Amino acid sequence: MKNKIAILLFIFMALVSINIFCFASETRYIENTTDLINFAGEVNGGKSFKDVTVELTTDINLMCDENNQWIPIGSRSKPFDGTFDGAGHIISGIYIKKDDYSDAALFGYNNGIIMNVGVIGNITSKGHLAGICADNVGTIFQCYNDATITGESIGIGGIVAWNRTH
Repeated sequence: MKNKIAILLFIFMALVSINIFCFASETRYIENTTDLINFAGEVNGGKSFKDVTVELTTDINLMCDENNQWIPIGSRSKPFDGTFDGAGHIISGIYIKKDDYSDAALFGYNNGIIMNVGVIGNITSKGHLAGICADNVGTIFQCYNDATITGESIGIGGIVAWNRTH
């Protein structure tokens, strides 16, 4: 009898643990251009989004140009630490033109997970530029870049410019 109670208690505790660890994170939905710009502003303002999944619900056209350029999501001092799930959607209209080596991509600095997203547009800089992420210390998978990438020097990539471990 004691063994049955111990087994049931163990199963109950295991199920509670699974619930705590698997369902504790929140999901934030990006439904339009304004949502994506606001999300980028929050990350660049210091919110890491750790334990948060950010999911695109539709394709997004940023409609950026010379006078309205994309500001990459995250930096070394304020990185993205969550999960960004593009859910198979495309972010088009990205435009970045820099005259230096600062990070130029959809994401500037990633410590988290970026997955299932495509990028279309134009990104130009001397270096540290890519379509998805300029500086990655996290995980990137099932992403693609169809943006024109134009650089002069080091750290130029289609998906990632710099990919490293912690």
